[in-house]
Amino acid sequence: MPLGRKPKRDRSGDDGLPSLESYTSLTSEEQRRERHTTSTPLPTQPIRTVLVDVATEMERGFWDEPLWLPVGGIIEGGPDLWEIVSVRLYVPTVTPEQQRRPILYLYAQHIEA
Repeated sequence: MPLGRKPKRDRSGDDGLPSLESYTSLTSEEQRRERHTTSTPLPTQPIRTVLVDVATEMERGFWDEPLWLPVGGIIEGGPDLWEIVSVRLYVPTVTPEQQRRPILYLYAQHIEA
């Protein structure tokens, strides 16, 4: 064997150790689901939703939770009706020193009732 080269390992997968599935009756997919259902989710910043008037480019309202509406959806805010014309999700770069929340922008136009 040339210098500096490692001997090749047998890549057949039979390393002499019993597989994880031999210890449990769960399949690998069931094990993955079990791991995800018992794991603790990472803490995240809540999504802020902002309603933006496209005619004036002014923010007309906000919610500290996601308000998922499709394009063409209608928001009723008191006597006003707003039709969603565009949606944009802004996900900022987060660092350990500066936690910033994602923002869901709902661009809407005022419609007459």
